[in-house]
Amino acid sequence: PTMERDVFLSAQNNHDRRNEFFTQLSGTGLDSWVQITGGFTKGMDPWDCAHAMMASKAAPAPSGPHTPDTFRAYEALEVHTVPIVDDIATHNPIPGYWNMLYPDAPFPILTNLNDLPGYTLDTVEDYPRRHNRVAAWWMRTKADFSWWLRDDLDELGVPVPGPQPVTIV
Repeated sequence: PTMERDVFLSAQNNHDRRNEFFTQLSGTGLDSWVQITGGFTKGMDPWDCAHAMMASKAAPAPSGPHTPDTFRAYEALEVHTVPIVDDIATHNPIPGYWNMLYPDAPFPILTNLNDLPGYTLDTVEDYPRRHNRVAAWWMRTKADFSWWLRDDLDELGVPVPGPQPVTIV
């Protein structure tokens, strides 16, 4: 789809870091659709939410209260929108989660929320280059996961039908 907006965030505002996401995004001057929902799954219809995210260049992904991991980051990756992920959880303020999980991640990883407007502006201004890089990285990462799983199952002696990996030299 054609990009209809720069930024999309629809989320509940249930802890300090999320509140700061909403505050920081309000002053960017970008074409943004930012809304606070009434709670988990109490926002937009899932189909409409996916389309709104797909029609955006950047999708900020604030952490949950206990872990930086959030399904919003994966939703963004799946619809080929660049997530801007929070590396700090309110109740677990130790950075490094996203770099441990994806050391080669090409999307912005925030520790200082004052950087959110700048990361968001950089992501939007670098469209479509960063968008293409993140989409290609995510497709490769998912393929790698499937091969790693296949290798693990093979080591355990579990037969897995299907094609074998191709090594390119």
